[in-house]
Amino acid sequence: MSNEYEHTRALGISFNAADFHSLNYHARKHKMPVKEFIEWAMRCYVKSMRAEEQKRAK
Repeated sequence: MSNEYEHTRALGISFNAADFHSLNYHARKHKMPVKEFIEWAMRCYVKSMRAEEQKRAK
């Protein structure tokens, strides 16, 4: 796995090696550090949910 991701704050999610490899690929594609990409992707995902689902997700 990449040393690019440094765990400093719990996101409440975990990844297997294949998922992490895919996240690294997409982060590089968007020219973002892995941690920022994951946080950005999760924010976009939560915003796309309905209001009642957002309350449970946060």
